[in-house]
Amino acid sequence: MLYKNHFYALLLLLLLFTGCSDPIAVGSDLLNEDAAQVEIIDTFTVEARTIVGDPVQTYSPFSALRGYMVNSLTDPIFGMSRAAAHLQGRLEFRNPNFTGASADSLVLVLAYDTAGFYGNLNEPFTLEVQRLTEFIDQTDTYLSDTTVAFDPQPLGSVTFTPANLDTVTFLSYAQGAPIRVSEVVLRVPLDQGLADELINLDTFSYQSDTSFVRAFNGLRLYAPGTTSSSVSFDLFDRQSGLYMYYRRDTVLRQFRYTFGNFSTKFITFEHDYAGTPIEPYLTSNESANDSILFTQGMAGVNVALSFPGLENLDNVILNKAELFIYSDALSGDNPADFPPAEQLVLYARNEEGLLEVVDDVRLATDDIPLRFGGVPEASDTGNGVVYRFILTSYLQQIIDGQSSGELFLSGFPRPERASRAILQNPAGGAKRIRLKLTVTSLE
Repeated sequence: MLYKNHFYALLLLLLLFTGCSDPIAVGSDLLNEDAAQVEIIDTFTVEARTIVGDPVQTYSPFSALRGYMVNSLTDPIFGMSRAAAHLQGRLEFRNPNFTGASADSLVLVLAYDTAGFYGNLNEPFTLEVQRLTEFIDQTDTYLSDTTVAFDPQPLGSVTFTPANLDTVTFLSYAQGAPIRVSEVVLRVPLDQGLADELINLDTFSYQSDTSFVRAFNGLRLYAPGTTSSSVSFDLFDRQSGLYMYYRRDTVLRQFRYTFGNFSTKFITFEHDYAGTPIEPYLTSNESANDSILFTQGMAGVNVALSFPGLENLDNVILNKAELFIYSDALSGDNPADFPPAEQLVLYARNEEGLLEVVDDVRLATDDIPLRFGGVPEASDTGNGVVYRFILTSYLQQIIDGQSSGELFLSGFPRPERASRAILQNPAGGAKRIRLKLTVTSLE
């Protein structure tokens, strides 16, 4: 019986070893000690240049953003950026009873997404609300360069200070009897004419969401003039919505138009780099290798990276690949208001030519900073910060000839962040972009 148990144990071990065919998973300790040797390779040159960013997807029927940005941001290095959010309301419930009712007021309530705030938050920020005059389709995909018609006349506006968000106290009629509620939200009173229009829509318009969005296309959130910051709103929050306060039988009531699930919402971005320090670096020369690099969230500039010669690396098993990129400082910048981005990731083009995060980011699941990196760390060469990225999976694809080898560096999540980074890649020295490969040599 003892020999039989030993036999099954040995058989199990044999199956485990022979079933593991991934060389990265096996590691050098399972290879022939005479034929394998672990080495560090850091001699590959990384070529980098700044490029104009592609439009980004900000809505599809299968995915939605968590934060919806608004700004008219003036940056001393990156110039002017504009972000406008477009919202389509849905019915809280179908067939509300507005018979004999009169509109008392209409208020847009927006919960904040403070993780998406950026810039000088101590300066006042003015938000305007406009009306969309063009239907937006729930079944379409919207990119950040989408053009949608709207009425430029504001329905309402409010000015607030992003660094000092007030707790607002108001009466809620959601349960019938008024209840005093205190929330940290933004409340924007809208034009009474729109309130009267909505309450007097025909009953067909309130039979379904499909009928309602044809009657009322939605709202546009916009920052007029220029702002010194970027703000963001959580439209999935239980408080966010368009609230109709109305009277029926002398009783004050409320009805909510929601922006949560199944509501079409997207952001548009505009960027103007004319006359900025970035402009000279925006070249179509694919062989350019810049010493100063710029990357920005939204649909802003990206850093294009390539790894010449890496595809010729053979007779090795790639155990780990690390990329180190150092920050830079420019005269005229204001790092107190515009600190380095808190999260950068690497993107590659898919078969449709659209940018998507590389597998190393995707495999990091819910702990990107720990498993992939891309967060600012104290530099080992003095001032500034260094971004470290672990991209073993993607570089293995380059070595195997399964990828073109070009990557794009930008913020994450890109359409939800206005943050940016100034980076460097000198021809030599400690702060050049450095690729460190840990390999097992098979020669």
